[in-house]
Amino acid sequence: MGSSYAAVYIAGHKYEIKGTELVEPSAKEEPEAPDLPERPVMSRRADLAGQTVRQHTRHGDYNVTYNEFGYASKAVRVES
Repeated sequence: MGSSYAAVYIAGHKYEIKGTELVEPSAKEEPEAPDLPERPVMSRRADLAGQTVRQHTRHGDYNVTYNEFGYASKAVRVES
């Protein structure tokens, strides 16, 4: 296959094609995806009172603003 890359999934397991053989990929080649929430977490955070912080989600990044009591008052999606 030259410098091409091909992968095969069998019963939920990923294998790479190297020459004429199927081999399991090494752990360093396939990094773990971080477990990101679907949307910004809007729960109370007293430690973030009066601040705006960036939260990463599966659908993009958001700036979440907390009021003086630590309640999230708004979340605005931002371009990364």
